[in-house]
Amino acid sequence: MRPYQQIPFQFSLHLEQEDGAMTHSEFLSTDGADPRRTSAEALVEQIPAAGAIIAYHAPFARSVSLAFR
Repeated sequence: MRPYQQIPFQFSLHLEQEDGAMTHSEFLSTDGADPRRTSAEALVEQIPAAGAIIAYHAPFARSVSLAFR
């Protein structure tokens, strides 16, 4: 890791079931340790094997897309 590096520390997971019902779970690292492994393990634990991951954070996505123009 390096200074000012952006690393994941939080996620909010919304799963849509086949019947249309929605479930919610979340992860928040608060212990100050490197959260990469624990957040990835928590996500893998909670997503069904046949699930798809969609991640979107508009301000971050815009800043990254501007960097590649």
